[in-house]
Amino acid sequence: MSASREFVANDVFDLITKRVKDAPPPGPVRPNGTPILGPTRVYPDGSAPVDAVLGYLLYGTAPEFPEDFLSGQVGVEGDFVIGCCADTKPNADRLAQWVADLVTTPPLDLDGHDLDVIVRKGTQSPDPAGKAWQTPLILTVQATQHA
Repeated sequence: MSASREFVANDVFDLITKRVKDAPPPGPVRPNGTPILGPTRVYPDGSAPVDAVLGYLLYGTAPEFPEDFLSGQVGVEGDFVIGCCADTKPNADRLAQWVADLVTTPPLDLDGHDLDVIVRKGTQSPDPAGKAWQTPLILTVQATQHA
């Protein structure tokens, strides 16, 4: 990946991280009202330590954007994958829905470009130890200039 392409993808992840960290507590909650998010909300390198407290996001793949990604051209887009990890399958879904709402309302903005985000949920899976569930969110991101 070229430095400029990697930089744009990192900037998008940085925008998402800022939204997650700036979100008012408690964030997404269980049916009993307790928070789902643990103390470390985001692991941007795609893996969490073995002793991580559940309720976090793992950043997965990011697209190699074309050089003209921020040109506002229609059809220039890429997919980001974020793993939403929680203690139960329903809580992983709740966390995923919370993240989806967080990144779409209001729109993310990068260098004066609105980032139109279409969110879809991937297939849930348990961790190998069976102590957590992950709901992957696939964010299709397209930069546009709105008049």
